[in-house]
Amino acid sequence: VVNPEECAQLLRRIASSPSLPPQYWLTLQCLLRHFARVCQNGSRNLLTARSLGEIFSPVFFRQQPTRLFCDIVVSLGVFSLGWL
Repeated sequence: VVNPEECAQLLRRIASSPSLPPQYWLTLQCLLRHFARVCQNGSRNLLTARSLGEIFSPVFFRQQPTRLFCDIVVSLGVFSLGWL
């Protein structure tokens, strides 16, 4: 998504999708309102929309770790990845 209008259009499409359970949409609305309030107080909390995106995008848009990443983590002894 490049601009705010494109983002709004995407959210409208998601909201109108019959496959989206209502409780998921309500949760998304609450999160977006909360993040908007956080951004409005950016001068006090030093969190911008960009920093929130960088912090929370891995949570919302999870990807499977690559094998190379897993091998590096295991070789460093951080933790065992027996579940892979």
